[in-house]
Amino acid sequence: MDTVLDAPAYITIVRDKDMVDMAMSVEYMCNGVVVGKLKNGQSITVTTQNAENYVVAKKPKGFLHMRNLPGGDPVLVTCTSGGHVEVHFVSGEFKEMNGLPS
Repeated sequence: MDTVLDAPAYITIVRDKDMVDMAMSVEYMCNGVVVGKLKNGQSITVTTQNAENYVVAKKPKGFLHMRNLPGGDPVLVTCTSGGHVEVHFVSGEFKEMNGLPS
C-alpha cells in the first residue's frame, strides 16, 4: 500500500557534469510520469505526495554507458513529509542520494 505524505516532498534529480556522453540529453521519469529531459550539468525538482517514489532514466539512442534502463529496476527514493531528496545521475547511472534539510 502506498503511503501518502501529510505535506508534499521534493525530489531533485541532478545530472552531474561528466565527459561521458556529455552531448546527450537524458529523459527522467518519476512514478511512471516523464518529468523532464536534462543535459549535462542540469537538474530538475519534482513534487510528490508519495513516501515511496521510483525514478528512472530513459536511455537515448547512442548513449553507450547507461546501466539504469527503462524496464529494469528503477531507483527507489524514499521521502518524508516536507522533505527534500537529491538524486545524482553520472556516467550513465544513479550514484548517490542525499536527504536535504527542509
